[in-house]
Amino acid sequence: MRVTYRRELQVKQMIDDLGIDDVDTYVPLRRVSKVTRRGVKTVVNEPAVHNLLFVRARREWLQEFKSRVPHLQYLTMRSGGRSVPIVVPDAQMDAFIALSRSAGDNAVYFAPGELDLRRGTRVRLHGGLLDGLEATYVKLAGRRNRQVVVEIDGVVSIATATVAPDYIEVIEPPKTQNSKSLL
Repeated sequence: MRVTYRRELQVKQMIDDLGIDDVDTYVPLRRVSKVTRRGVKTVVNEPAVHNLLFVRARREWLQEFKSRVPHLQYLTMRSGGRSVPIVVPDAQMDAFIALSRSAGDNAVYFAPGELDLRRGTRVRLHGGLLDGLEATYVKLAGRRNRQVVVEIDGVVSIATATVAPDYIEVIEPPKTQNSKSLL
C-alpha cells in the first residue's frame, strides 16, 4: 500500500491496534541519528522506504479499511491496459522481511528499475538467519563485493551486506554469456 504524507507508521499502528489475527503489516525500518530542537542527539527508527506499507489481509477487509483512511492507496501496476493493485506472493514477502530484518541498518533499498537483476544469478542461502532464503546475487555499482538482493517486482529491492560464498548455493545460472565473472 502507498501511504501519503509519510504516515506509514501511523497507519500501521491503526491496523495493529485493531488486533485482527489474520491481518499483518510490515514497514522496513532503519535507525537514524537526529538532533532535537534543543540540540540533543537521539537515535530513532524511521521507515527505510517512505510512503510504503505492506499489508497482508483479505481483499474485502482491506477495501473497507482503505475507504476510512483517505491517505491510504493501493500501489498499482499496469496490466491489460488498466491499473491493478500489486499483490506480493507470500514467499517473496517473507524473503523481503527476513532480509530487511537481518540486514538492519546495513540494508540498501532501491526503487524499481534502479537495479538490472537480469544479469544476476539466482541463489539460495544456507546457515544463519537467512537459511533457505532465495535471492539474486549481484555486483552493485560502486561496491567492491557482491551482495544478495531480494526484489519485489515494481515496488522495491533490498540488498544486504556481503554474504560469504560458502553460504551460497546457485539455483539457476545467470542469463548472460559471461557467467564465470558473476561468482
